[in-house]
Amino acid sequence: MHQATDPTSRPNPYMPSRAQGWYVVALMTLLLALSFTDRMVLALLAEPVIAAFNLSDGQLALLIGAGFSVVYSVGGLPLADRVDRGNRIVVVVLGVAVWCLMTIGSGFATSFVGLLIMRAGVALGESVLTPAAVSLIADHFPPERRAAPTALYGSMASIMSTGSFLIAGAALAFSGDIEHITHLEPWRMTLVLVGAPGLVVGIIFALTVRDRFRRADRDKPAKSDISFGAVLHHLSTSKGFYFPFYLGMGLITMVSTGFISWLPTMLIRSHGFNTDSAGLWAGSVGLPAGITAAFLWPFIAERIRRRGRPDGSLFALVFASLLSGAALAAFPWLPNMNFVAVFLYIALIGLAPVAVLVPIALQTYGPRLMRARLTSIYLICTSLIGYALGPLAIVEVAGFWGKQPDALQYGMISTGVVLAIASAICFGLSILGARNMPSDHG
Repeated sequence: MHQATDPTSRPNPYMPSRAQGWYVVALMTLLLALSFTDRMVLALLAEPVIAAFNLSDGQLALLIGAGFSVVYSVGGLPLADRVDRGNRIVVVVLGVAVWCLMTIGSGFATSFVGLLIMRAGVALGESVLTPAAVSLIADHFPPERRAAPTALYGSMASIMSTGSFLIAGAALAFSGDIEHITHLEPWRMTLVLVGAPGLVVGIIFALTVRDRFRRADRDKPAKSDISFGAVLHHLSTSKGFYFPFYLGMGLITMVSTGFISWLPTMLIRSHGFNTDSAGLWAGSVGLPAGITAAFLWPFIAERIRRRGRPDGSLFALVFASLLSGAALAAFPWLPNMNFVAVFLYIALIGLAPVAVLVPIALQTYGPRLMRARLTSIYLICTSLIGYALGPLAIVEVAGFWGKQPDALQYGMISTGVVLAIASAICFGLSILGARNMPSDHG
């Protein structure tokens, strides 16, 4: 490894103070928490939505998975291009407004197609957030101080992938209590309640955050090539790292998205929960797992880095994938729900570090003026492979058990174990590919 000499790494006169940097991180992290609640709420509402529109499990998988992820992927890259080239604040605020309004609109959908269109709108709005966050956070902190704010932001995705069920479950219970006032079915009112807060935070973000670093870029007399052709050239010359890295991201996201998306429904069908209690139980296990992962995996990555290996985040991803696969493999032999909770906690810790460690890896190996687009490509892979195929793959694999009550649970476990092992292999290959890459691009 050698230190890159990217001209963009020179000190910037517009670099904000540390307090301003952490303020931006706090707002971006809050927006990510709200976005995950809006994204995952439909997984909790699966049973009432299926009943309302007479849907099959495959149609619900389309709403949760491909109906969201395809638009998330297609819209993400051109919007990330605007993040790299334009005013990131404007792009973020517009994205927040779109996804929040579409979440609220989902509560008034009258058909499967209408709900599918609203989900596509949610995806389009959310697709700008993480590319902008990775870019903004990197610009607000010098390289040696980026790990903590990046891990904080990424950890929120890990926490809220299941922690969102706590919020959605509480909103669903409250919606039932006020149904006589709203005259809306509880699942519809839940969508309205979880969609509204993001609009408030988006307004605060628009009024209080400025993109001063972009002005610094415009002031430079010589500017690095930031065309998309330059991005493709960078990917081509470093394909030994990026190809297995992005593929591993997609595969482990298939496990996490598929498993978490069907977790409340599995609890209802196989363990006798109702919708409210399934969300609260899943959230009560997933929330501490996400918090644990937020501290554990960056700590492991940093310990490896301090031993002279900048690829610590990649090694941590290998360990995490193997841990999740081992925990899921134990599920068929667990005697009661107490053991299920323990091993689910372990499995979710293993599935959680993707959102924490991937931004760190991209900040380590990605040139600064390409980071939003490299992040968007990562999101495309996780969306088209993970979000689109994860929930559907579980339904297809569960079909091997026919109409058995536990068919969905068997599909979740078997799919998760195989894909977790495959993702660990991919991350191992990315470690080999990273050996000839420069790191710390400023």
